[in-house]
Amino acid sequence: MGVTNAAYDTMAADDFVAPGTGESTICEVSIPGVLTQAGFSGDPDSGIVFRLFEDDGGLPETMIYSENFPGSVDDDNDGSFVLELTGGPALTGGTTYWLSVQAILDWDLAGLWYWSTATDGNGNVYAWQNPLDGFDTSCVIWTPFTFCSLTSEGPDLLMDISFNEALGTNSNSLETAVSIYPNPAKNEFILRSNVPLEKLTIYDLRGAIIRNVDVSEMSQEKTVDISPLDSGVYMVRITDSKGSVVKNLVKQ
Repeated sequence: MGVTNAAYDTMAADDFVAPGTGESTICEVSIPGVLTQAGFSGDPDSGIVFRLFEDDGGLPETMIYSENFPGSVDDDNDGSFVLELTGGPALTGGTTYWLSVQAILDWDLAGLWYWSTATDGNGNVYAWQNPLDGFDTSCVIWTPFTFCSLTSEGPDLLMDISFNEALGTNSNSLETAVSIYPNPAKNEFILRSNVPLEKLTIYDLRGAIIRNVDVSEMSQEKTVDISPLDSGVYMVRITDSKGSVVKNLVKQ
């Protein structure tokens, strides 16, 4: 978790079940936590990355949405904050999803952020990963925290999710209306859409913006140059006037 000391970057996620039997979106999420040292106010480049994942056998799998927030969203710098989403996919009622919140902090300037835990044991225990294994736990992919030698007061992460359940049947149309190919891609990929779009944003897996592309005047297809990017996995967020969708891209 940080823009320095990358080997110690970590992510945590916990599962929840979408309400009702129809479709809903997340309006806002209240996240309690604690900070060490100066916190978000100590790092002018601090931020918070919100992510949603599909469930795969009790662990996060495919990421379906990501949104970045400035560290100033924690206006009193106490480690607890509310994230008001500007978009997001339609969630199917009764289906399990995973929610992740990651603090982006310079360790030396700001210290660390810890997500508060709960002891009520709802659903699966929370998942954790440290991709570069700086903590030497071998949990380089999503793993139940109980296998990662972590000290935790409870098996779940505290969160309060507010939903908008008043969705029509076409609320997830952007997911099916846009595609990117080829994927994996070498020097460029093609964005194809059947609906008008506004913007395309490429992020790395830490949530940092790599490139913004104006797609407001594209017809059905637009070629996007990715030749300067290093090989790896990136997130491509495609936005229209009603919301956005995130797709993973592999750069060869």
